Amino acid sequence: MRRYQVPFVVITETSELAHLIERWQQRQVLAIDTETAHAHQLSAKKSRISLLQVWDGQSEVVWVIDCFLVDIRPFVEITMRNWEIVKLIHNAPYDLAYLGGAAQARSVVCTLQMARSIPAQRRGNLERNSLKALSQHFLGIDLEKHYQASNWAIRPLSQGQLAYAALDPWVTYRVWEQMRELVEPEDEDFEELLV
Repeated sequence: MRRYQVPFVVITETSELAHLIERWQQRQVLAIDTETAHAHQLSAKKSRISLLQVWDGQSEVVWVIDCFLVDIRPFVEITMRNWEIVKLIHNAPYDLAYLGGAAQARSVVCTLQMARSIPAQRRGNLERNSLKALSQHFLGIDLEKHYQASNWAIRPLSQGQLAYAALDPWVTYRVWEQMRELVEPEDEDFEELLV
């Protein structure tokens, strides 16, 4: 398996995010991921979102938004609620808890649920549905997941953490492209896969 890195840009100002939100309204599909700072890392009562990562499938970079510095409420209110943009999220229920909730989000495809819906005769040697397993199976890319459990509350975040965070939405998008060929024909509109 090969390792892979994608170019990324860290967004640290709400005004920068506002420009991106406007741009994203012209896209049909966005891949989204989050990293969470857990309550024990924050000395707080509850966990909070640390990073929001977005890739539109076309741009040369993945955007990594620092949610400790940037107000992401406009993203939630405009982009997450936009019916016309399909949002790809692996294990969507987890991320949606930090992105306005499943009741508010529109047109979300959970790629974990999508992977589970691939008929057995089309799965080949795909045994697991984690993003790491899907990445290995479809893309031949080994996702190093040791950063997943790192401390997302610290600042500055390391380059390794940022590179890890940027790769997940890129992989989610690329895996989704591959899985579209394998779901049952009646599922191709993804209605059953929408969260």
